[in-house]
Amino acid sequence: MSTYFPEHLPRRQYEELSEMYSPKDAHGWGDKVLMQALMRRAIVDVQRILQMREEKPQLQALVRSGVVGEAMLENITLAEKETEEECQAVVAEAELYRPGWGQNIFQEAQAVLQQQMQLQAQAQQATGATAASATTAATAATSEGSPRSSRHQRLPRRLAGTRQRGRTQKEG
Repeated sequence: MSTYFPEHLPRRQYEELSEMYSPKDAHGWGDKVLMQALMRRAIVDVQRILQMREEKPQLQALVRSGVVGEAMLENITLAEKETEEECQAVVAEAELYRPGWGQNIFQEAQAVLQQQMQLQAQAQQATGATAASATTAATAATSEGSPRSSRHQRLPRRLAGTRQRGRTQKEG
């Protein structure tokens, strides 16, 4: 087992759920629960593939320059092989639920992942905008004369007056 990635929790959850549910149970829950779990598993696989594609060239450069040892490169190579086997297993499982889904599950997983990333980016922008507006509001409250801010407001006025007196004294 590679130690490049932490445990693949969605795979373990899928395996546990597949022991609990039958794809063709009386209530029709089995298919839905297992297909959703398989999709979560595929999404993590896509994340890992993208991460390895991004990190492997950088890691190869670090190995060539002698910054890190060959073991790191061997670890990512092993992780790639494990991920490839994992993807084959996901495709095989997907075919059991819906013929042809094995060919499309990773495209769907990548689309879901992109949507999640967009939502995260929007949330971060909203959080950043909220933080910026909170800072602006705090600055405005400080300059409007709350009890705490009036003390801070007096100091700059005194300094401003001193600066003005200093200029007039030097100019005059």
